[in-house]
Amino acid sequence: MGLMPTTRVLQRDRVRLLLQEPTAQHWSNATLNLYIDEAQFSIATGCVPGMTTGMTEPLLASEAYAASVDDQELYSLPQNYHAVRTIRARSVSTEDYTELPIIDIEYARAHPRTKSAKPTSYFLWGEGGTYQLGMYPAFNSANGRIYVSYWRLPSELTGDSSALQIPNELLIANTYLAAYRAQLERGHLSDADTLFKNFVAEYQGALSYINQRQINQDRAVSLGSIGYDDTDRILP
Repeated sequence: MGLMPTTRVLQRDRVRLLLQEPTAQHWSNATLNLYIDEAQFSIATGCVPGMTTGMTEPLLASEAYAASVDDQELYSLPQNYHAVRTIRARSVSTEDYTELPIIDIEYARAHPRTKSAKPTSYFLWGEGGTYQLGMYPAFNSANGRIYVSYWRLPSELTGDSSALQIPNELLIANTYLAAYRAQLERGHLSDADTLFKNFVAEYQGALSYINQRQINQDRAVSLGSIGYDDTDRILP
């Protein structure tokens, strides 16, 4: 095993060590792969069940751009979109970006406005996988540009050599959370409780260092065309 369990196979080996099952008996490799992916999703998005303190926001940052379209209200957000950091817009290329405040879609519907050179605010619409960004009011030309800074979802680990995207400081914590899920769903509550306590110690122990370094993974992509592999960049 390497110094850190940076790939799915190394994660799985360590999870088996924690479960005291070096070869598959109760848990198949496919099942443990599922728990490892679920653990990374929870850690990356800052949504760890049972935690009263910890991450206050997600970990993986990304960014995207889109050219304005005359009189178009809605723009598709990337497939890996999780939550907004900031939305900025400009009317022409020589203008600085202006950060836009968010409004509720009901306000936009109750107070329709004619299109303008640059939106004054934005709203969000849709559900997981189909989120859309609304401009209020819509651009009145194709000369504008939208900049989206957002928190992204982690990519699914598709092979044993796939690398996790969370910071290295949280890789051990990820194995504890995956092993906890395995024991919990098998009904081994005492073992699950011990694993979760170890996870909390690893997780919280790394937070201050991670926040100090402001670790994230910035990406620049073409808005609406990003895939889970994060290869569709338009900026160096």
